[in-house]
Amino acid sequence: MSNLQNADQSSKIQLLLTSERSSMVSTWQEYLGFERLAENRWRVGTFVYNWLSLDAIPEADRYNEDGELVIPDEIDGRKIHGLVDGEYLETDELITRDEVEFGVKGLRLARQFCLGQGWDEVAEFEYAWFLIESTVRPKKALSKFKPFKQMAIVRAGSAASMSGYSESELAIYRTQKTTDIWVWSAESETERLFHTNRYLSFGEILQVIADDEQFCMEVDWWNISGRSISKAAAIILACACSFDEGGKTIARLVGKISDPVLLPALDRLVFDGIKMCQMGDQLLHSLTDRNLSTDAIQTISPRKLDTEDDLFKCLKGAVNRARRQAAKDLEQTAKLAPFLSQIDRIVNAYRVDKPKRYYPGAGYVVPALGVHSLRVFLIDYAQRHLSLPRGVIDVPYDEKEMGRPSVKSFSVDLTKLT
Repeated sequence: MSNLQNADQSSKIQLLLTSERSSMVSTWQEYLGFERLAENRWRVGTFVYNWLSLDAIPEADRYNEDGELVIPDEIDGRKIHGLVDGEYLETDELITRDEVEFGVKGLRLARQFCLGQGWDEVAEFEYAWFLIESTVRPKKALSKFKPFKQMAIVRAGSAASMSGYSESELAIYRTQKTTDIWVWSAESETERLFHTNRYLSFGEILQVIADDEQFCMEVDWWNISGRSISKAAAIILACACSFDEGGKTIARLVGKISDPVLLPALDRLVFDGIKMCQMGDQLLHSLTDRNLSTDAIQTISPRKLDTEDDLFKCLKGAVNRARRQAAKDLEQTAKLAPFLSQIDRIVNAYRVDKPKRYYPGAGYVVPALGVHSLRVFLIDYAQRHLSLPRGVIDVPYDEKEMGRPSVKSFSVDLTKLT
């Protein structure tokens, strides 16, 4: 399925589904397409890409010297996708096999058309239909659409409405190959804020929501509910999409716990959203005190998560370890300071008159092969010995060095470079 992707640059038709169709003599791809025609007017139809005969290629250009067919990139201003059915050229021109136009009150007619064309037999049809209906009826809550019946939804009250009280929803739609995150509120329209052609874990979703400024809403922490997820998971997601920076910090850190550990814990834990935000404030202060962010922490592996306090202690421990490591790194940098300028002089001297190396696709590149390896080796040596080597040394090629050297190391005479 291709979610709301433009069929081609010159078309406003959005392709929602694809299906392979065949006859006794041919096989082709058909697409369910959707297009806005005017204000409150749309059409849905079954489309195919137009085919051309091979005769459309000038006879003089049709075959190369070896007698092989030469498929042009373009004919008469139309891009050529390739050869189909062995004897036709598929262009980028969409043509309709059948279609129906409809207005806001004609959604039933549009759905009957889709069913009559057999599109309900294609996987993800209900999600494709949601993409159509949510465009026509953007005020309809996400929880009322069929594709989200088994998907994670967070519903939260909000005091952001001019009338006093409102509601909002955040919904996660995942397949084995895609992840979409949608939002809806009684005060605005349904909107997809995130899409990727990859299945994201719950932890990765927390990171995406907490890091994206689009996901910001006022949350009434006393009115949070979840569907197809636990109450604790719903609160963590609410923390991620709230305006509260402490809440976002908690969500970013919780997202660093692996799903196999985190999800069972969230099924049994009971959270207080306000308390979680307050904990997040403490952790955020601890990080910023050392000029750190949550990015300084890669993964978190708790020993146990039986209570809300267990989670906080686990996250606090990870933050403290990050702070201690940052202090060690700072101390190490201070120790290396006397050597770094010497290393720069050595590396710059080694670079002189060194030929650039050619890399396919990149051209001639600086630094020359070995310069990067020399710098890495010297810094590592200084870290371990708090000194620099003397005389002739053998420098191993660093794994990150561009290209594949024919030997594993090279010799450098430091006496000629210092």
